[in-house]
Amino acid sequence: MPTATDITTLATTPTFSATRLPPSAPEVEEILLGAVFLDSMALDVCLEVGLRSNHFSVAANRLIFEGFCALGAVDRAIDSVTVARWAQDRGVLVDIGGEHRLKELEFVCPSADIARDYAQIVFDKARSRSMIEFGDRIVKLGHDESTPIDDRYGTAQTLLADAMESGGKRRAVTLADIGADYSKEFEDALQRQRNDSFVSTGHPSLDRLLKGGLARGKVAVLCGRPSMGKSLVAVSIAKNIARDGLPVLYFSLEMTGRDIFERMIASEAQIPADRLRQPWTLSENMRMGARAAKDQLSSLPMFVYDDPLLSMTAIRARARRAVMQLGQIGAIFIDHVGIMKEVKDAEARGKSSDLVSILGAISSDICALGKETQAPIVPLFQLSRALEARNDKRPIPADLRGSGRIEENADNILGVYRPRAYDPEASPADIEIIGMKGRTTGTGIAEMLVDLPKSSLEEKSDFYGGSRYATDSSQY
Repeated sequence: MPTATDITTLATTPTFSATRLPPSAPEVEEILLGAVFLDSMALDVCLEVGLRSNHFSVAANRLIFEGFCALGAVDRAIDSVTVARWAQDRGVLVDIGGEHRLKELEFVCPSADIARDYAQIVFDKARSRSMIEFGDRIVKLGHDESTPIDDRYGTAQTLLADAMESGGKRRAVTLADIGADYSKEFEDALQRQRNDSFVSTGHPSLDRLLKGGLARGKVAVLCGRPSMGKSLVAVSIAKNIARDGLPVLYFSLEMTGRDIFERMIASEAQIPADRLRQPWTLSENMRMGARAAKDQLSSLPMFVYDDPLLSMTAIRARARRAVMQLGQIGAIFIDHVGIMKEVKDAEARGKSSDLVSILGAISSDICALGKETQAPIVPLFQLSRALEARNDKRPIPADLRGSGRIEENADNILGVYRPRAYDPEASPADIEIIGMKGRTTGTGIAEMLVDLPKSSLEEKSDFYGGSRYATDSSQY
């Protein structure tokens, strides 16, 4: 049985040795900084892990990482020269070790591939230090007998909740908080006569189908068989959103930026795209129209990334940078998911199970991108040829390759269908955008008119009196 002396000794012995240093990994921090110097994409990996400048244990390293973030936010090059200039402008060049240390850091990392693992180590060490700090504060609370014990317990619970939140755990949100946000959005929408939680597609029939437009932070899959017109629809929507002054990010893995711009000019000037490639055959009025369209479109805030080897990691990184640089984004388009780097690599391996798993992971990442950027995400998917065997060729969700996860994650699924592709008697101008799934919007069909040579998409309701809508989701 412990004596009074033993109890006193236990109560006054510190939990951690006074000589024990807090967890840190300065050498890992340096190699991680070197990885960013080696490849600036490593910075996006760090941010994706959740790493911030205050997670570095060494003050100089904190400042350097802060410089990385500042340069990355304005899409500047990250190297020893630009970081030194950033530090010099803020009077902290000496604090980070001078230009000599920056040049040394450029050569300490053998490969940027280590970025994710090393960022996780630095992040975990920071969380360990936070845990120790939390423990020290709890110990002090335990010794503070001038405060009622119930109050100290309450403070301890608050400290624990804060520690959990800083470690990546989100607190529960009360209905009062949600209600306050909802009320503000409701009153703002009432005052402005529009709901900024939605982004208009510029096509009234499609907006009606979506019950207001593309929802911010949500995913609207746009899908169809080859040559059905899904890219034409996507570019038309993107152009309309940009025309409203909202920045649009268009990730194109198939068409070049020039191809997209030419389609937009064809639509705007109402000139077939093949004629635009032979300007000497155009009338003077057509040439003037093409020039006017070019000038007008050049002023739109639409950013095209036409890299055929884009991966989901690269897309998230570039979107994150765009948000930091531009602020709120109008919409993000990915055209199309079926030829992304991860999918091509899986197809090369010839394993269908890998392909389904990868498509599912990509769809989850797309959802995460929507929540992170609070922009509508419009990924384009190519449908499987299985629908060719059916009498009714209109698409259904099961026609999506790896449809389980994609169908589950998408908030809306829109299928593009042109009757003329299968019926020679049908009008070549008819196109249907079929709402195959809508979490809050229901399903239905927006009937529109398309002019393929001119890449033009118009409202059929203007000519034929309206769109038809289904209310039973089992129809499609």
